[in-house]
Amino acid sequence: NLEPLTLLAKSQSHLEKPEVASATFQKVIKQSLAAGIKPDETTYHQAWSLIYRSNQALALDLARQWLAAYPSPESWTTTIAIYRNTAHPDYAATLDLLRLMRANGSLTRPEDFSAYVATARDLNNFAEAKAVLAEGIAAKQIKPDDPLVAELKTKPAPTLEDLAAAAKT
Repeated sequence: NLEPLTLLAKSQSHLEKPEVASATFQKVIKQSLAAGIKPDETTYHQAWSLIYRSNQALALDLARQWLAAYPSPESWTTTIAIYRNTAHPDYAATLDLLRLMRANGSLTRPEDFSAYVATARDLNNFAEAKAVLAEGIAAKQIKPDDPLVAELKTKPAPTLEDLAAAAKT
């Protein structure tokens, strides 16, 4: 019965002892897995949110475990956000992470759409930036009067010659 241990972790969290509470939540997760029981999703969520404040590397590990156990737009978004905050990937890697979010349906927040459009723009990938911008507007996550909209309207669509030249470089 892991309920007493879970209640202890919640109490420790309410007493503003994040390090102690996160260690207790980790025990709950380990003991659940050892018993062949899938830990409750809220246990993962509470554990990584407590740990994130003090040990971001461990928070990323717990977020990955949460993602593996409960793949959802929220777990994808959180795990990728923690990774971006801890690893500080360059523009190309950031664009790949945002593409992953788009592919798995976790690109749902205005700030993620804006980051995607801005990163694609900064890498001179205007066609992709415009496509994501259109998706963001359609999903009501980007406002049509956003400065990105006006900026990207002035960028021409690439021609076949442009694409061929870019492929050579």
